[in-house]
Amino acid sequence: MIPYRICMFILSWENDRQGNTKVCEIECTIPGPRIHASASREYFEHAVKMAVKELIKQLEKRNAVIQIV
Repeated sequence: MIPYRICMFILSWENDRQGNTKVCEIECTIPGPRIHASASREYFEHAVKMAVKELIKQLEKRNAVIQIV
């Protein structure tokens, strides 16, 4: 088995008109098209939680497509 990086997390701090916003971006490198999810919230923890939920949705959708084919 060849080890490789599956996911890359990018956490950043952005300033917007309403104040400081924390951004979480997750990119999964798996066979097929890349999967990318991002979320911005007031707290990093909330941004990570929302991005992970979005990523799970995309992975479930991809798994359903793979099983149909």
